[in-house]
Amino acid sequence: MLIFGKNGQVGNALSNISANQHKNVISLSHEQCDLRDKEAIKTMISRSKADVIVNAAAYTNVDKAESEESVVSIINGAAPGWMAEQCAADSRNFVQISTDFVFDGKKNAPYLPDDPTGPLNAYGRSKLLGEERVRNALPEALILRTSWVYASHGSNFLLNMLRLMAERDQLNIVDNQIGSPTSALEIANAIVCLVQQDATGIHHFTNEGVASWFDFAIAIREEGLAVGILKRSTAVSPIPASDYPTPAQRPKNSVLDKQITRKLLGRSISHWRESLRNTIAEIKEND
Repeated sequence: MLIFGKNGQVGNALSNISANQHKNVISLSHEQCDLRDKEAIKTMISRSKADVIVNAAAYTNVDKAESEESVVSIINGAAPGWMAEQCAADSRNFVQISTDFVFDGKKNAPYLPDDPTGPLNAYGRSKLLGEERVRNALPEALILRTSWVYASHGSNFLLNMLRLMAERDQLNIVDNQIGSPTSALEIANAIVCLVQQDATGIHHFTNEGVASWFDFAIAIREEGLAVGILKRSTAVSPIPASDYPTPAQRPKNSVLDKQITRKLLGRSISHWRESLRNTIAEIKEND
């Protein structure tokens, strides 16, 4: 397996899982392969002996992307297409990780893989462009959409909340945007399983259950207090997204339907609260 995105949340988890399964894994950081360099990407793939190429790399600063759309469109849009082109030429399997942000969030039910897309921001547009480029170059590629990703490392909502709850007496958290908080480790495990099942096309994967950002924050506080990472119970109040304006507009509904994926996996999927508890236990262990 060749993984782009060595230092990202999913890339790191996937590298560790594959190594633990005694698979031959090559993980590349941005420094090792610039995703704006078409020839560097294609050379890395063609020279590797990997059966499966996974793109877990992306430009993920959603708000900053609003002012850097041309760069974001290369990293999240053009680069996956270049990878897929080389995989097609070399007869390699390719996995592209995508996002709930390809949707506008206006649907009153979980999004199906074939629902109409309509991204609200530059990041979402770039990820949709990546999907389109991949499908055009390699129709049998696996595109896995997920949402609200977190891990015990990196930059994510979980770690931001733990830091802020240790520093502040009061937090206001948006309560009218919903989704499924999803562990990077769970995503990595799903990728391994779906590759083994020869899955192709667009699939959705998240942890089970639905939460608002406010619900997620309350759960983080409770689990953090339970294991002693947090020493006090910071007050957390719900607010509408309109009270917390950001450069990039976010979808109100980020819930993804994963019935097809669940059948392919052949097993139940952990609830987001269970995965959160496991991740916080990992943070505690490494503290």
